[in-house]
Amino acid sequence: MATGTLTGQTIANTYKALLKITGADAGGTTLAADAVIVIEDGDGNPSSLSLSQQRATITLGSGAADDFIVDGTTFVVEGDNNRVGIGTNAPSESLTIAHSAADGDGGILIMNKATTIADDVFLGGIGFDSGVANIPSSVSEAGAAIVARSAVAHSSSAKGADLLFLTTAIADADDTSSHERMRIDSEGIIAIGTSDTVNLHSAYRALQIGGNAVLYANADTSASNTLKLAQNVREEATSGDFTYISTDEASVLQLENGGVSLRTAPSGTANATASMATVWSVTENGLVSKPLHPGFLAQPGSNQTNIAVGSPVVAVFGEVFDQGGRFSSNTFTAPVTGKYQLNAVMRLEQIPLDAAYIELKIKTSNRGFETYITPGSFDAVSAYWSMTASVLADMDINDTATIEIVQSDGTQQIDISTGSFFSGFLAC
Repeated sequence: MATGTLTGQTIANTYKALLKITGADAGGTTLAADAVIVIEDGDGNPSSLSLSQQRATITLGSGAADDFIVDGTTFVVEGDNNRVGIGTNAPSESLTIAHSAADGDGGILIMNKATTIADDVFLGGIGFDSGVANIPSSVSEAGAAIVARSAVAHSSSAKGADLLFLTTAIADADDTSSHERMRIDSEGIIAIGTSDTVNLHSAYRALQIGGNAVLYANADTSASNTLKLAQNVREEATSGDFTYISTDEASVLQLENGGVSLRTAPSGTANATASMATVWSVTENGLVSKPLHPGFLAQPGSNQTNIAVGSPVVAVFGEVFDQGGRFSSNTFTAPVTGKYQLNAVMRLEQIPLDAAYIELKIKTSNRGFETYITPGSFDAVSAYWSMTASVLADMDINDTATIEIVQSDGTQQIDISTGSFFSGFLAC
């Protein structure tokens, strides 16, 4: 065994073996190949060794949990537990870092040491993977990773960066680059499923979903009373207009002051202004409005006199209102397939006693809905008579509905009065 003696202190009386090393001792005697460093006290028991200098103390511990220690808690290695502690002498995980949340003592800093950093340059990252098959050669090939990239050429006045979240797919082999799944860009915009956050910038910070959807509020940090989910449109920061992202339809769902509204626009050209129309809204009190929901009311502008006998006569109406723009030329056209409530109130004048019957029909593309009167049972010619009909009719898209009057036999003298009405709406 190679031994040494320290003079000027009492250590020589305490330790009988200060160092045991591999190799040869001072006398040239070759040590055993499996010889190791051993620190023993005066009784031959393993003991720790401290090496002190003005700025640091390094201790080689003798216990199971303190194999290598620098300045007490600065850096600790637990060989038996395979743990490393920084700022603590009791690491609880593979790497434990304790800090005081102060400048220069607050966590981990990963830096690209290059002196020049251009736009979109890798700044650093953390990867997560297993030891199965090839170990990833870079962070960007890890099974999952968090990566930072420069968002601008760096200088003392420009240090913008994006944070990327990467994962590999189930069927990806080893040595395959991970896929970007989410990005938080330098301006606070979050993109999921795409890296192009600039394409959907709006007046406010946004959550971007895929290539053409964005979720944002009307304020960045202050209290907000509006939240919008926009599909295929972005809200311009200066004008407040909506602009198409791609050539397709667009929609915006808006939550504001306790209410909800939905706006839509037909297909338009990318980068063109979209004309958004409110199609549905709910107030904070639960009141529902559907401004474009199909509904109409029509009334004759003048009497339709002496209608024909023996054949159907289409009643002529003028528009009172036409929500959805589907009533024209005395005809309602269904904009979508559904169930439509249709109503007719027809005021007929000068009904002759010699008519076999008078028929009122709500006629749709699918079928007719009729009601009848028999004037022969009247005591005298009726100056006016109101016939009514109401039905919940099934209509396919572009099916039509009209009102018909049929007089069977008798004198031609019936007038359709301006006191008549035709109405309807999409019920369900």
